[in-house]
Amino acid sequence: MRVMDLVEPVEDTETDLITALQLVLENSWRMDAYARDADRAGDAELAGWLRGVRDDSARAGDRGKVLLAHRLDRAGR
Repeated sequence: MRVMDLVEPVEDTETDLITALQLVLENSWRMDAYARDADRAGDAELAGWLRGVRDDSARAGDRGKVLLAHRLDRAGR
């Protein structure tokens, strides 16, 4: 099954932004949990990689939150 089979695209950039923001923040949270699992398993190499992915997602989430806030301010919401 392909991703395109799962979700109908929505031609609305605000919805796209909100959905992407939700996904990167969720990914950051998941990678943190996976890194803790790797720590418990004694796999420092995997834990370090997962934390890097977490940090990248968190940075993307921070940028997305700023972008969303600016758009909401412009729209007067």
